[in-house]
Amino acid sequence: GGMVWLREVKGPDGRPLTMADRQRRLALAGEQLAGLCGADARVALQAGMLCKSDLPTLMVGEFPELQGHVGRKLLEEVERADPAVALAVEEHYQPRFSGDDLPSSPAGRALALAERLTLLDAAFLAGLQPKGGADHLGLRRAANGVVALAIGGGVAPVGVSALFASAGCAGGEEVCEFVYARLRASLTEEGAPTD
Repeated sequence: GGMVWLREVKGPDGRPLTMADRQRRLALAGEQLAGLCGADARVALQAGMLCKSDLPTLMVGEFPELQGHVGRKLLEEVERADPAVALAVEEHYQPRFSGDDLPSSPAGRALALAERLTLLDAAFLAGLQPKGGADHLGLRRAANGVVALAIGGGVAPVGVSALFASAGCAGGEEVCEFVYARLRASLTEEGAPTD
């Protein structure tokens, strides 16, 4: 889903965004969210600049479930990168699905949150919100990830609009309400009263 919206979203100069643009935005958002997650901003920024570098490898193309893990191994074994950076690269894909493990490292949490907030923000700004049951960009999954990270992921308690603002995103009313709807659904599934 993350690649599809790139064709729809235009940068300030009017050209479509590239994967490099997305990675830069993700890295800056991760750096800005580091404080809310108790992370080292330098580690979050560096991991953000490297977190998509495994996507062009043939291994990730053949085994997409290894996204992040391949990046971590390449950074640790080949590049001899800081282990905290390598771990954050792998963990930024978590949670992959409902009930999945959350990132264990603060930088991983910051980057995971940045990944989802920047995707949601860009998609809503481009008018690519889910319609009915269709959600080809995985925006509901991204919003569920924001909720899971905010509730159980060691993120400072702030409102949804403050999360978007901390990531340098517009965080308009519609996208914030979308995330709140996922929060309400999550709490209702856990047995919380509907009010």
